[in-house]
Formats: sequence, C-alpha cells, structure tokens
Amino acid sequence: MAVGSEAGQSKLSVPSERENDVATDAARTYMRWHQSGTRRDICIILADAGELRGQRVKTRLESRYDEQLDPKRFYGMLDRLVESGHVEKRVEGLYDVYSLTEVGGRALGEQFEWMREMVE
Repeated sequence: MAVGSEAGQSKLSVPSERENDVATDAARTYMRWHQSGTRRDICIILADAGELRGQRVKTRLESRYDEQLDPKRFYGMLDRLVESGHVEKRVEGLYDVYSLTEVGGRALGEQFEWMREMVE
C-alpha cells in the first residue's frame, strides 16, 4: 500500500487482487521452505559456495550429515527449491548448476536472524 501526495491531495494506492495473490503465494512458499531442514541446508551450502553442480551440493550435505542421501529425494528437494524461487538452476554442458536467488538469500537471512534471537 503506498501513500502519495499530488497537488495537496493524498492518494492511497490499494494493492490489486493479483498483488495480494502474489503476496499470499510468497508467504505460503516461505512457510513450506521452513518445513525442511535439508532444504535450508542446501541454501546454506549455496550461500557459501555461490554456485555448485547438483552432485557437489549432495556430496557436501552427505559430509555434513555423515550419511548418504537418496538421490531421488535430494533432487526432488532441489526441484522444489527451484520451483519456489529460492534456488536458480542453469545447464552447463551435461550438468545442472545451482545458485541461491535473492529470495532464497532473504529467506535464509530471516531464518538466521530468528535463530540468533532465539539462542541469545
């Protein structure tokens, strides 16, 4: 909602129905993102690395968890992160390369701040 002034008059801009729908969808996506610690960890790895091939992300997670991840489940999580706009995928030759988007970085930062507040 924006408030502006034109020739002494106040103008109030009310969000359109479409803008409200987009905001609601973003909130739902954000909440789903928070339901998976593994998806958050993928975003943390990408925030650190910048961009990585999918297999490298999987290898780093497996090292962190000290256990093997099911490839189908792992790539399904990556696909959901791409669909939600948290991660971007591009093709480089034979490989899919992933990077954190601005939306993903913002969500990660908000999660980090919440966690910091909770433990202080």
